[in-house]
Amino acid sequence: MTSILTKEQLSLELGEDLRIGLRGSAGILIVGRPGTGKTVLTTFLMMQAMAKLGARVYIIDTKRSDLSHFARYLRHGDKRAVSSAAQTARLLRVLNENLNNRYKNFNSKFGWDWVDYGLRPCLIVMDEVAATMAEASNGGPKLKNEIQNYTRSLILKGRQAGMFMLLSSQRLSAEVMDRDQTLQLSTRIVMGQADRDTYRMAFPTADLDALPTIPNQPGNGLVYSDELNSNFPRPFQAPDLSALEVDKLVARLDKKAAGFAYADEAGYWQW
Repeated sequence: MTSILTKEQLSLELGEDLRIGLRGSAGILIVGRPGTGKTVLTTFLMMQAMAKLGARVYIIDTKRSDLSHFARYLRHGDKRAVSSAAQTARLLRVLNENLNNRYKNFNSKFGWDWVDYGLRPCLIVMDEVAATMAEASNGGPKLKNEIQNYTRSLILKGRQAGMFMLLSSQRLSAEVMDRDQTLQLSTRIVMGQADRDTYRMAFPTADLDALPTIPNQPGNGLVYSDELNSNFPRPFQAPDLSALEVDKLVARLDKKAAGFAYADEAGYWQW
């Protein structure tokens, strides 16, 4: 089975004339202080993936804030949207099992990926990575290591199988996420103005003194993406979603996404 997805469908809009592709991506990182529009941008990208690709979305929000609210609007939301460290470990374990089963069942063609096989893309959103790791630490080193290892596996192996991580954090540091893992993510975004350590980890090849100055207003940020063919991050402004009834829209998009025709994985897929 081969996919008929178009190049436009396979890319997500960040702002005017600025798109990032999912095919070949290892995932997305969004960093920003509270009030910079990080959660709004995350929601915007999530809704695009559902609307354009029929993506199956999973949400991890251990702060129990805006994104955890979507549990009541997603099909099987009690399993696909989690809000505790223990639930996070269980969800990531199941998703890694799904990932490994994809590789076992769809491996007949050299060089083919999820688009060629017609596999449904999955977007795994982990909001506030630092909060998740802090809560996991309270459960002991075994729980924290489990979450870290499953997350790393999805980042490293998910690209070809169509399973993508979208990670967000208020601040980027080695304590939150190791540098090698950060650099694996194909698209790295800093919302608002940040400290030099955050810029250095997000944009390691850029001259920090030459970074564009962006307005200190919600929705403005800098983005680096492998496919933009530049080591220098570009400024952008994300759309304003305040006029939308986001909850109802997420429910409609999730229902519509289920109708997209993809390969049959009912024999092994969980949730």
